[in-house]
Amino acid sequence: MQKITGFDSCIIGITKIPGDGQEVFVYSDEKIISFLQESENLSFTEALGWLEFNILRGQSQSGMPIVLEELTEDQLENYIADLGET
Repeated sequence: MQKITGFDSCIIGITKIPGDGQEVFVYSDEKIISFLQESENLSFTEALGWLEFNILRGQSQSGMPIVLEELTEDQLENYIADLGET
């Protein structure tokens, strides 16, 4: 399994990719952002930009880890409600 170098502390689990069953690591976006803020002294906006540019844009490659956007219960309920309106 591929890992994102230097971000082991941000791993929150593993999952299997539908279809081929390949296992990949799952990372927390909040943990990555917090890690960058602390280790690199970046603002939230800078850390989010770093995450998007350096990690998220490469996620479409086969076998790449997944970065999970963690939602609060209210955010999740609102997201689900919005899906129902389309």
